Amino acid sequence: MEQVPVHAAPFDEFAEVLKQLTEAVDILTQMEVQKAHAAANSQHNLIAGFLNPEQAQILKLRGLEQKRTRLAQTLGWEGLTFRQILEQPENSQKECLSPLFAQLEAGVKRLTDTRTSADRVIKLRLRELEAAIAGKEGSSCPGDGNAPAPSRFKDRYV
Repeated sequence: MEQVPVHAAPFDEFAEVLKQLTEAVDILTQMEVQKAHAAANSQHNLIAGFLNPEQAQILKLRGLEQKRTRLAQTLGWEGLTFRQILEQPENSQKECLSPLFAQLEAGVKRLTDTRTSADRVIKLRLRELEAAIAGKEGSSCPGDGNAPAPSRFKDRYV
């Protein structure tokens, strides 16, 4: 009969949560890419459509992170980083966790880089819109864009 470690169920659940976290991060990354493309192509109407699904995905990510923290506490890994968990001598599941941690770490880096790029593009488009609005508000030209002709009237007696 095969001996099952005492923490097999929490460990399996912990590994599954890591997979789900990686998937959630990948979905957020795709949303950021779509948002950046919409901003780069001046499709501002599409950007608002990404906000609700993005918020829902962030809430899901937070819930998974809370679950991961709770399971880490159950496994005796409370407050430990991924590296510290892997370095523990009694951690016999290192072969299982190492690729999961690496995938999650790579996914978070992609998300961070993508979010930075998307924010840059969105801020650039926002400045362009603000400049266009300021140009329209400060303009004294009539609606057709032509400046009024200067008056030729000169009063010599004034």
